[in-house]
Amino acid sequence: MQLALIYPVILTLVSLLVIVGLLTYVVPEIVGVFEDTGQALPALTLWLIAVSDFLREYAALILAVIGCGWLSVYLLSKQPKVKHTLHKILLMLPFFSSYIRRSATARFARTLAILTRSGVTLLEALQISGRVIHNIPMRRAVENGAIKVREGMSLYQALKQSALFPP
Repeated sequence: MQLALIYPVILTLVSLLVIVGLLTYVVPEIVGVFEDTGQALPALTLWLIAVSDFLREYAALILAVIGCGWLSVYLLSKQPKVKHTLHKILLMLPFFSSYIRRSATARFARTLAILTRSGVTLLEALQISGRVIHNIPMRRAVENGAIKVREGMSLYQALKQSALFPP
């Protein structure tokens, strides 16, 4: 499923680079043509020129802020409590939530199916297949589900209680 996102991500990045390139290199060249005519420009054109000027003026600062922000999130995400909180937040975001839930559920179900078909008991298979889930709250839901299954609850009911897995 992650491979399916590579193409849209590449298209988005290339599109953003093209837009930034146009705004920083092409628009300033065209502004000279507009200035020579001496006519009043539409508001949208003035706005586009202002964005172009802003990007040219603060490009280094924008890149530095983006780089520092990415580095901060990366370093903070190495701490267990922060990582858990970030994973919880990702499960609340509209697009990311459905992707993460589906991806983790598919990985979990695939591993669980392979293990149970191979003769591993359900409790052991739950413990092992729970480790393949990267999202910490979902992994903990599987661990708690294994405990509930050991106590006699059905797997469906145990995972349904977490509200993290699709039916």
